[in-house]
Amino acid sequence: VTTDPELEADFQDYLRDGWTIVTDDGFVGLVGPFFSKEDPADGLRFRFPTRRKHGNRNGVCQGGALVTFADRALG
Repeated sequence: VTTDPELEADFQDYLRDGWTIVTDDGFVGLVGPFFSKEDPADGLRFRFPTRRKHGNRNGVCQGGALVTFADRALG
């Protein structure tokens, strides 16, 4: 969990809705931010809002970023 003021400003709507910023000092910190939220009905949920830095030359989210997100969400 981070206390990065820039991330908190960019994603204040997510934070108000109960999402928590999940990152670390390793690779996930470079790829993210990722968010998590405990939902009573659905369990632990994850969210990955992509940004320009996640895009490939075609303007689509890079597969490596998606796989990194899946890796973090699955454990």
